[in-house]
Amino acid sequence: MKQVCGLAVTVKASGVSEAYYNGQRDRVVEAVKVEMARQRAELEEQLRIERDRADIKEARLNHALAENLKRMHERRRRSALRRALENAWAMLWAMAHCWAEMGETLGLWEIIREDDAHDA
Repeated sequence: MKQVCGLAVTVKASGVSEAYYNGQRDRVVEAVKVEMARQRAELEEQLRIERDRADIKEARLNHALAENLKRMHERRRRSALRRALENAWAMLWAMAHCWAEMGETLGLWEIIREDDAHDA
């Protein structure tokens, strides 16, 4: 009985070629496909781990930011009396420092500055 060796190569629509030798697929192609599947699974596992780590970091950061915001709001709360005193102080300060300009603007008096006095 005489055996004839045969080699057949098929190209799929996706462009992937497969070799058959005596009716069996090429061992290299099979080995490459198995290795690619293993690497893909390993990569997907690494991506899942990294996503989990990122989610944990994001949750911790959000919690810390929420706590910080809560503390800031607690510090900013002031009583009505304190706000009234702060407003009164601001008005008194503005009047004390801007009194002369306010009177001049209202026409109650005129401010003669040193530069104007020397020119006259």
